[in-house]
Amino acid sequence: MIVPNRPRALRFLARTTPALILLGLAAAATTAAVPASASTVASPVVGYTYVDGNTAPANTIDGFARHADGSLTPLAGSPFSGGGAGLGAGLASQGAIQVTPDGKYLLAVDAGSNQISVLRITAGGVPVLTGQPVPSGGITPVSVAVSRSGLVYVANQGNGGSGYSGFRLHPGGSLTRWQARRSPSPTAPAWATFSSTPTETTSSVPAPAPR
Repeated sequence: MIVPNRPRALRFLARTTPALILLGLAAAATTAAVPASASTVASPVVGYTYVDGNTAPANTIDGFARHADGSLTPLAGSPFSGGGAGLGAGLASQGAIQVTPDGKYLLAVDAGSNQISVLRITAGGVPVLTGQPVPSGGITPVSVAVSRSGLVYVANQGNGGSGYSGFRLHPGGSLTRWQARRSPSPTAPAWATFSSTPTETTSSVPAPAPR
C-alpha cells in the first residue's frame, strides 16, 4: 500500500507468532504516530519493523518494536548504519529491504552507492552490519529478493546499468555474486521477487522473530 505523500512501499503481514515486518522507504520521511494503548500496562512486543531510509550521504536503517496493539516504538540506537549511501530521493520501488526467511538477516539496497548491505538481526531486533556492502551489479539498485535457499536477486534501475543481478547469501551473512553478468531488462525494473514453488518461496513471506 502506498501512503499519499509518503513515497514508500508498505507490506503488513499477519501471523499469530512474532514476525518481522519490512517497510521499504523510498525517501526520508516522518512516520505518523500510532496512538498508544490507553492501558497503563505496556503492550507486549510481537515483532519488529524496519525502514530503508535511502538517506544521503550515508544510508540508514530505522528499526521499531511492533506491539500487540499495533503501535510502534523506536529501537534504542535507531536509525542504524546501512553501510552504503542513499539517494535522499524517491525510489518508486517495492522491496528495498527484505528479511531472510529464517529471520536472521536483513538485505537492503544502497541506491546512492550501487551496493547491497547485509545486516544481522541481533537480540531485541537490533540490526548490525555484516562485513561491507557489496556492488549491486548495476546502477541504482531499488529492490532485492531472497529465497529460502539463499538465492538473491537485485533489480537495478539506473540508466546504463538497469537489469537483474544474481547473488548467493551464505551462512554467516556473506553475499557473493553467482551470476557473472547482469541480465538486462528492456524497461527499468522496479521490483524483484520470487514466486512460490516447492523449492523457492516468495521473499515477502514473514520470518519468525530472532531468538
